[in-house]
Amino acid sequence: MTTNNQLDERKLKKMKYLILKLEDENSKTKKYNYGQMVEKIKNIIIDTLKERNF
Repeated sequence: MTTNNQLDERKLKKMKYLILKLEDENSKTKKYNYGQMVEKIKNIIIDTLKERNF
């Protein structure tokens, strides 16, 4: 059985991975401006925190 700390750590690692992946993609394509990047990162955080791991 996993503890809340382990779940939180997994969520943090997932968020970090998704944000770094987005930033890397955007540095190559320049698809999103600053405001759009902020919105995308905010959505990654919200979506990851909403996930339930049972």
